[in-house]
Amino acid sequence: MSNVNKIDLAYLKKYVNSYQENNIVSETSFIKDMIYGIGLSVDKKEFKHGRGYAKFENKLLDEIIIKRNLIVERKQYDEPF
Repeated sequence: MSNVNKIDLAYLKKYVNSYQENNIVSETSFIKDMIYGIGLSVDKKEFKHGRGYAKFENKLLDEIIIKRNLIVERKQYDEPF
């Protein structure tokens, strides 16, 4: 994820504020919808609709996996022999 200046925080705020508690069907659907909103705030063209959601979800997973692997590697080297 590269250019932070391109993130549309105003859009994300509007997206989140469009929700009301009685509109939330389940935790899972809410989480997925928030991920979709974050993706749209990053890039409305690349991450829109179903394919865009899947693309952004994969990008997030890649970031998480890379970070988790780096943490695990660091812990291996920090452990005493």
